[in-house]
Amino acid sequence: MQAGNGAEALEAYQTWHPDLILMDNRMPVMNGTEATLQIRATEQGKALPIIAVTASAFEEDRQKILAQGASDFIRKPLRDQELLDKIGQQLNVSYVYGETQ
Repeated sequence: MQAGNGAEALEAYQTWHPDLILMDNRMPVMNGTEATLQIRATEQGKALPIIAVTASAFEEDRQKILAQGASDFIRKPLRDQELLDKIGQQLNVSYVYGETQ
């Protein structure tokens, strides 16, 4: 499911109950940080993996985002393998890759 802003992300979380959220920090209406804080304030949201997605390259921003409730952090542009690695770490899953023909 995809949300166009933080308020939609919060609404989607409340109705859909995902196993993991990729939360863009810069969104209209309600930013990703505020949406993350509101999700964390719920009983189910306390342990939900939330990976913050940001264009920021600064280590200080990473620390701030993690302190504000994100479980992990990934920078834009997203790279497939990094994204899969982060999801695997947060959900404690591993991937089995088949040979391509």
